[in-house]
Amino acid sequence: MIRRIHTPVLLEGETALDPVQAHHARAVLRLCDGDEVEVFDNSGRTAAGVLRFQGAQDAAVWVEQVAAPSPARTGPSWSVASAVPKGERSDWMVEPEALSCLKGKTSASAGPGSRPSRPSNPGGEA
Repeated sequence: MIRRIHTPVLLEGETALDPVQAHHARAVLRLCDGDEVEVFDNSGRTAAGVLRFQGAQDAAVWVEQVAAPSPARTGPSWSVASAVPKGERSDWMVEPEALSCLKGKTSASAGPGSRPSRPSNPGGEA
């Protein structure tokens, strides 16, 4: 498994790691000199790199080529995590009516165990 290391700015060539990242790579991830890593920066760019330890405390990553950041997603992204439901509820979870509830639409056939939605309270009063 390729390990990931963060650096604020990712440039081609040698990039020195800050002391916290160098310690994390050596002591926590237990990486060795010459290990391949994936480096990423604050702007979302990534690159494959080779880790180089320089003495007991310092480390750097050698990067050949920096990849452009992935395009930004449009609209919200949803992830649903659930325990395994009983009976027909598992079928209901993947029906279009259930998914429309996630998108903020209401449906007359909302599914088993559904409750009417509560009106929103923009004032925050109980």
